[in-house]
Amino acid sequence: MRIAVSLTLTILVLEFAGQQTTDAQEMKLKKLEDTLKTYYLVFLKTGPKRDQDSGTAARIQAGHLANLNALYKEGKLDIAGPLLDSSDILGIAVLNVKNEKEARQLMEKDPAVVSGRLIVEVHPWMSSPGATLR
Repeated sequence: MRIAVSLTLTILVLEFAGQQTTDAQEMKLKKLEDTLKTYYLVFLKTGPKRDQDSGTAARIQAGHLANLNALYKEGKLDIAGPLLDSSDILGIAVLNVKNEKEARQLMEKDPAVVSGRLIVEVHPWMSSPGATLR
């Protein structure tokens, strides 16, 4: 009988201790989330219409870069650049905007997206405000 009571108490203590750890972990996660900001990670992927002649493609690319520069100057784009491998993701941009809808609307106006050379995939992403690449 004493062994059964002792075993039951041990199990209850371990369960309680486990619950405290879970609660502590949840509080830690909540504090971390409170220090993070939501950004919008944009994947610029290969679009269905990439058969433009080289002159047209160059003009579309110039418009694409001008659009990214304008978004940067407006404070809506924090960082962007091309990928260097042979994936269907050709570039990445991190937008600092209110919501996913705004991110999508801004990027869908890009000349490379409008022309069909690129398509947009948007994901909410969290990071510490002011974090930088080294």
